[in-house]
Amino acid sequence: RSSLLSPAVKVVDQYPDDELFDIVAEQDVDLVTLDQALSAGELVDFIKIDTQGAALSILRGAKSTLEKAVGLEVETEFVELYQGQGLFCEVSAEVTQQGFELTDIRPTYWRRTVARDITGCKGQLIFCDALFMRSPKSLAAIVRASPMPVEALLKAFAVCEVYNLSDYIVAYADACKIADDRINAWVSMAKRRPLIAALSGLPLARQFGMA
Repeated sequence: RSSLLSPAVKVVDQYPDDELFDIVAEQDVDLVTLDQALSAGELVDFIKIDTQGAALSILRGAKSTLEKAVGLEVETEFVELYQGQGLFCEVSAEVTQQGFELTDIRPTYWRRTVARDITGCKGQLIFCDALFMRSPKSLAAIVRASPMPVEALLKAFAVCEVYNLSDYIVAYADACKIADDRINAWVSMAKRRPLIAALSGLPLARQFGMA
């Protein structure tokens, strides 16, 4: 695996497969922030970050990029696997102050090498893929400021659909309070999602021609 940061050897050596963190080569690279990499005014609806310990640094250089984003998925650690990295609590605090809220996590546990043969033990929580979505209040402010508010809200619905967040679809619609037949229809279907999904086998985004 590759990282901009050096491994925290005393930590990773406690777990199996620690050789994956061995440094086999180093290379100088030029770095720019995400805000610098994207064109001025370029809109980003969703961001996924999986960068082996560098998530916090990337987020701190993406404040403008995140201003209009609906959500983001971030791989973030609870244990310092890389020297000087930001941990989950710092990542969460960074995005929370920008109007996002923690929505879900997909956790990963490791058993220490000395206990790897113990059955029925999941080990220590090491890292997770964390999903952050805009709070309904924050999204409503973005949608109202958009020159195309209906389309902005429908794009937010599509992101919610990918992650099976029917409750967010309903909450976003309630916060935005936009009278539109497409929005009303999507909300109605989101409320009946289990039955619709079983009958059609299609995500709502595809039924609405957006995926």
